Amino acid sequence: RFKSLGLEPLSPNGSYRQELEVVTRVKAGSATALGVGGAALAADQFQPLGFSALGTVAGRLVLAGYGINDPALGRPDYEGVPAKGNIVVVRRFVPDSDKFQDTKAKRVNGDLRRKAWLARERGAAALLVVDMPERPKAAGPDWKAADEAPFPVLEREGYGDAGIPVAIVKRAAFEKTLAQLEKGQ
Repeated sequence: RFKSLGLEPLSPNGSYRQELEVVTRVKAGSATALGVGGAALAADQFQPLGFSALGTVAGRLVLAGYGINDPALGRPDYEGVPAKGNIVVVRRFVPDSDKFQDTKAKRVNGDLRRKAWLARERGAAALLVVDMPERPKAAGPDWKAADEAPFPVLEREGYGDAGIPVAIVKRAAFEKTLAQLEKGQ
């Protein structure tokens, strides 16, 4: 059809087709590493997220709850958190409370990319996400956290990156560190 319209091909071989690369999957490179407290984590214990920025970051870990900043929902998680220049740690998903039973509230506030943007807006150097729910205040002695969700598929999500490195960490690899952060250590 292009030829019948008198259009000249751009390709030197006379073809009207233009090839382009489309990124549909990403994978962590062999240089991808994460260390916590001076100890390197095994490669199967963490994963960068598809929208993570590239970079090397070192710094203090600070806990920001679920990484939600919505006082109307009772979650000003960044209030009093010294995020600027530090590595922010947040819990995956949303709290198990009545305020987050609404599907939209769960979807919006549990979105990992949103958590990364909120951390970046507060000046965080990086974001670590761990699937470790808070123990509800009314929980009895038999309370047990739900099973850990699998890591999300490592794929490119939208255009650009979050502006900071973002990784998700398994509970077992981060449990002791999270307990220390909860105590303000």
